[in-house]
Amino acid sequence: MAIPTGTFMSKNAAGNREDLQDAIYNVSPEETPFLTAAKRMKATNTYHEWQVDALAAATAGNAKLEGDDATTNTTTATTRFGNFCQIATKVPRVSGTQRRIDTAGRSDELTYQVEEKRWPELKLDVEKTCLGLQKGVVRTSTVAGVSGGMARWLFNNQMKVGTADAHTTTAITTAPTVTMTAGTATALTEADLQTLMGTIWAQGGQPTMILCGATNKARISKFAGIAGITNQASKANTIIGAADRYLSDFGELSVVPCRQMPAGNVYVIDPEYWAVAYLRPYERSDLARTGDADRKLLLVEFTLAALNPKSSGKIYTTT
Repeated sequence: MAIPTGTFMSKNAAGNREDLQDAIYNVSPEETPFLTAAKRMKATNTYHEWQVDALAAATAGNAKLEGDDATTNTTTATTRFGNFCQIATKVPRVSGTQRRIDTAGRSDELTYQVEEKRWPELKLDVEKTCLGLQKGVVRTSTVAGVSGGMARWLFNNQMKVGTADAHTTTAITTAPTVTMTAGTATALTEADLQTLMGTIWAQGGQPTMILCGATNKARISKFAGIAGITNQASKANTIIGAADRYLSDFGELSVVPCRQMPAGNVYVIDPEYWAVAYLRPYERSDLARTGDADRKLLLVEFTLAALNPKSSGKIYTTT
């Protein structure tokens, strides 16, 4: 059917207003399951320290003569661990002109950049750092301090999968600077997980959470010990949302997928023995104008505290 001659159509008009919805849709993930579950502590120096201790091994030979003098037990000193504080920042900058323009989906571009983008990005950076592979690095006048990641702490209980499973219990001494040696990449098995759980249990640990990436989450979901789906939204310091429950020979654990996990690593942890210590909690400040633009400094200074590494363990070099 032909359009009648002389009909003025929308495609010819110059004064039609644009149809731009007054909203912004962002699908990027903001979940930080480790930060949600871990304790929050205060740091008071750039090298944050804590103490760990352990009971003496039990003995069946604790038998004494009747009337004998008491023998003093030898006291073992506590062990001091520490990690280095790391400064992480985000700096949004918006021109004066852009801040005056009538924008859709936000009333002010700089406020949007701060609240909806840079704050969530900074928290994701902290999550990824805490779960990372990086060694701890002491700060100098030319080197930024780096908080050692969880992978560097879990040397008491670890399972390195490869051409042959290698299980080691190398103890970390004071700071997370131990070198990691990867095996040959191999698929995660339920036997690996059960072996690691047994080792942690023998050390005294009672982990309650498995953190893993998407591939290993899918593998664990097929293990015989998966019990079903639960929702933990009522308690503080628990993961909000659905999580599989894995029933091991040594206790029940939540299986929580985490996008910030290092590829190939699986962490079996007790959140009671993990904390993020803040020397300077999340703070913002105005930066001086150096031209026709406004800037904000978003900053956090923090470190990961492995309150007792024996409480947890890791499986690594999985495909």
